[in-house]
Amino acid sequence: MSKRSKYTKEEKYTILKEIESSEISIEDTCRKFKISYNTYDNWKFTMVN
Repeated sequence: MSKRSKYTKEEKYTILKEIESSEISIEDTCRKFKISYNTYDNWKFTMVN
């Protein structure tokens, strides 16, 4: 059972795009959005599938 995300699918997509286009590291960008690297990874996985 996954817990309810505080972000909508559109917001996740926007955050993913921003993380990937960011000049700073993925980890730092994740921190900026207050998400963990694992969360980012999960989102990426669910966006692709």
